[in-house]
Amino acid sequence: MTATRLLKGATIILAVAAWLAVAALLLGTKVPSDLHTPHLSASAFFSQAKLHRAARYSSVGRLLFIAGAAVELTVLAVMTVFGRRLARGFALGEIGAGVMIAVAAYLFVTVATLPVGLLGLWWDRRYGISKQDYWGYVLGQAGGIAAQTAITAIVIALVMALARRFRRYWWAIVAPIFVVVGIVFVIVGALLAPLGTHRIPDREVAAAVQRLERREGVTGTEIRVDKVSGETRAVNAETTGFGPTTVVVLWNTLFRSHLSDRAIEFVTAHELGHVARRHVLKGLGWGALFTVPLTFLLAWATRRGAPAHASVPAEIWARHQLLDR
Repeated sequence: MTATRLLKGATIILAVAAWLAVAALLLGTKVPSDLHTPHLSASAFFSQAKLHRAARYSSVGRLLFIAGAAVELTVLAVMTVFGRRLARGFALGEIGAGVMIAVAAYLFVTVATLPVGLLGLWWDRRYGISKQDYWGYVLGQAGGIAAQTAITAIVIALVMALARRFRRYWWAIVAPIFVVVGIVFVIVGALLAPLGTHRIPDREVAAAVQRLERREGVTGTEIRVDKVSGETRAVNAETTGFGPTTVVVLWNTLFRSHLSDRAIEFVTAHELGHVARRHVLKGLGWGALFTVPLTFLLAWATRRGAPAHASVPAEIWARHQLLDR
């Protein structure tokens, strides 16, 4: 065994060990010592008819999710097989052909999954969850196509240009770039999240939330209420950003439902738990942890083929890295 092979093997072992060490750190969490979870039965609070209705809603929702994923994977698989044949009809060069195939794949996926989305909207409307009309949904989907098409084209062009320039090690350049871009996306999203929102309207709930912040050690966390009641009756909340950009956004449907103040405080405490445990940062860490090996595997899988061959798998990768964040 040559020294080069020994060095390569040692590098792989060290890389795997480092990956596992970081994964172990990210998996670590802390549960409050005074946390006691009582045994609760849903049937003690809800009738069998309501439980059956909820189970039916959830089961169809899962089926629609699987159907959407299956349609998307089918379209991408077809594009992977016939993409080269499509590109031959255009004298665009390798990078141009790759960009065209990736954009076509994105557009085909968008159109093919639109019926599944409309079915999901119909199901939500049937259960009185969504208030959005079908035409508004279609226009909303169409409104984002131009921006996401541009993002897809830029991402694929950048990846393929770097792959052409640094044929063997382009993945080591691209992976850190997209980790940084992902962080920027989170920060910008957190800065934009409070726009159009307002403070907690209920003084008693606001005072209780301040006590929760002190208890969790996250005093000063920005908490806003977003008006979504014109689109949905669902109750929810979200946490985004990290450090000084952290913001918790409560849906105003929480205050328009039959939930008690204690229930609203529970939802808020859940979000403050995300803040206290730095889950957004951990999510970014997991993203970085998988971006590097997945980018390497993409480079390895497409190394022997023309760059245009990589356009569809790269489009899948790019959607995960940017479009779905």
